[in-house]
Amino acid sequence: MNDFTLWLQEELLRRGWSQAQLAKRIKRSRQSISAVMTGKNSVTIEFCDLVADVFNESPESLYKLAGIVQYNDDVDPTAQTVLSLLSDMNDKSRSDVLQYTRLRHKNPID
Repeated sequence: MNDFTLWLQEELLRRGWSQAQLAKRIKRSRQSISAVMTGKNSVTIEFCDLVADVFNESPESLYKLAGIVQYNDDVDPTAQTVLSLLSDMNDKSRSDVLQYTRLRHKNPID
């Protein structure tokens, strides 16, 4: 078990939830939860996002637990997450994100 699956197992126990209850809440099969818990399937960004939402956790903290994002203590965790997510995108998507970032930089929201 990795840090993420250990955390998830503890969180399910703490809440008194079964894998089936979690599966229902994130709209996935119980088998998919079991496959992640046993290490048969890798933890994905999408899975972390779904779990973070139902447990009211930051997705970034779950990415770190799952080993999806390796954080450097000298760099802002949000920036590191963005870089990790960008690395999985195709060129067009990265270009779109860059264009949006430049727009936000020129016109920040308070």
